This record gives sequence, structure tokens and C-alpha cells, in this order.
Amino acid sequence: MKVIHLVQFAALVRAALRRRLSGQTPFAADYCEHYAMADLGAIVRKHTPLLAPIERLYMDIHQRAELDALPVREQTGVPYASTQHMVDWWGHEQPVMHACGHDLHMACLVGAAELLQSARASWSGTAIVLFQPNEEHTGGAQAMIDDGLFANSGDA
Repeated sequence: MKVIHLVQFAALVRAALRRRLSGQTPFAADYCEHYAMADLGAIVRKHTPLLAPIERLYMDIHQRAELDALPVREQTGVPYASTQHMVDWWGHEQPVMHACGHDLHMACLVGAAELLQSARASWSGTAIVLFQPNEEHTGGAQAMIDDGLFANSGDA
């Protein structure tokens, strides 16, 4: 099992992520999928950037993290601080960062998925790891449900 300190892991994720405003998050989802989820049988849907079922857990577990950045200039001074800008919904270029800690949420969830995967022989059932887009604005959760998020589980 690969072991890395959570702060180091979060720094790696933050350094690699391109921050995206709510509803404009495909790169963050692509990164999470590519970084640690390839071996989990990820199911990618239109509005659900990543749904990775991990089979063989005794009971069902659903874990969720959000992807959205906010139109805020990062002034933390850390080496991996966001220097990105993007055009918002109103056509204005804005600096963007994960001001609510969403980058850490993603890092924690990717790390949890890696831990679950590394111990697959010791549990049974299903775990669902979900990275939710468009959490800062309304519609992200509904779009995932409309896209069939719980179509096979009856959990909607």
C-alpha cells in the first residue's frame, strides 16, 4: 500500500488541479479519475464526473466531495497557490481558487478511495466515491440524479 502524509497528498493534488468555477469542473473530475481511480472501475457520466463503485464492502458506503472553485484571488503564499483565471458566467475574467477547501476534500476522498482499494480483500459490499460538480450553484445534484446516478441502486 502506498502511504503518503495527507498534507503532502493535498499539496500534490492542489498543484495539479486547474480550479474551475461551479458548473465548469471537467478538468478537476478528469484529474481525480486519472490520478487514483483507474483501478476502481470508474463510471463516468455527463453530469457526474466520477462515480467509482468499489465492490465487496459489507455494507454500502457513499462518499462525496465537491469540485467547485470560487472567483477569489488566492493570497495564501503557499507554493501551490492558484494563479489561474477563468471567465465566469457573466463574461468577466476572474481569479479562481478552492477557497472553501474543495481541493482538500478531493484529496481526502481520493486518498480514502486508495485506502479502500488497497484493502479490497478484507471487505465486501459496495462503496461509491462521488465527485460532485456544480455544488456552489443549484442544479449539480439534480443533474447527477437526472443523469442516472442512482439508477441501478434504488437509492435516489
